[in-house]
Amino acid sequence: MKNKDKFTKPISSDHDGLRFATPEIVAKYRARRLKCDVLADISCGIGGQTIFFAKECKKSMP
Repeated sequence: MKNKDKFTKPISSDHDGLRFATPEIVAKYRARRLKCDVLADISCGIGGQTIFFAKECKKSMP
């Protein structure tokens, strides 16, 4: 899978950030399956999964 195939919208990051980022389809699946009440982003990676968890969780904390 190429980095451009991982996301439906453009993502701005360096090469390694994009290389190790979770593909959007996987992030969406995980977020729906692992819904939570509170999400805390501790700055791991480029934040791709955080976006989808934030859409599913009741409250997000940066």
